[in-house]
Amino acid sequence: AADVAELPSRSAAWLNLVGPDIGTRWETASHQDRARLLRQVAMLDESAFLADLGALATDGQQVPAKMHWRALELFKDMAEEF
Repeated sequence: AADVAELPSRSAAWLNLVGPDIGTRWETASHQDRARLLRQVAMLDESAFLADLGALATDGQQVPAKMHWRALELFKDMAEEF
């Protein structure tokens, strides 16, 4: 619960997705609700990552090594699924 309690502080989008009381609600949530929320969190995280990556490309900036690695992993995952 402590891990998810910090999510609303990431941005307004995160707050909107998980609500301000996610740490408390997490403890009583069903496994299905937890799984649904984790999928939504993963999608929001990937969307934010892709937006950051796009901003770097638009600005002509070099992609940091950690972001480069994550982009490669994301595209490898997509290739494996499709």
